[in-house]
Amino acid sequence: MIWKVLRPDPIGALDIVAGALLLYTVSPLPTAFADAHAVFLMIKGGISMIRSFPPILPVYIFGAAADVISAAILLTGQPPILVGYKEMIAAALFIKGLWSLVGFMG
Repeated sequence: MIWKVLRPDPIGALDIVAGALLLYTVSPLPTAFADAHAVFLMIKGGISMIRSFPPILPVYIFGAAADVISAAILLTGQPPILVGYKEMIAAALFIKGLWSLVGFMG
């Protein structure tokens, strides 16, 4: 029943996990900016998993830039969990964001 509304999307799931991780990461950025950034990532990840929601190009462009910023926040900050994997998560976010930005340019 739920699969009629949601579709399995590993990229959207990565956005949700990265947003949740960023929400509790201690970083040198102001807390309001980091929290707004994390909430945007979680909303974008959730929206991308809904089947009937049409893709909105500006959201995905801002989302690609947000992935690159998220990678920087995770790499320089201290997440509360998955500390040993923060480099791999940051690298996956950076590659995803950079790939999307290059794709939008072409």
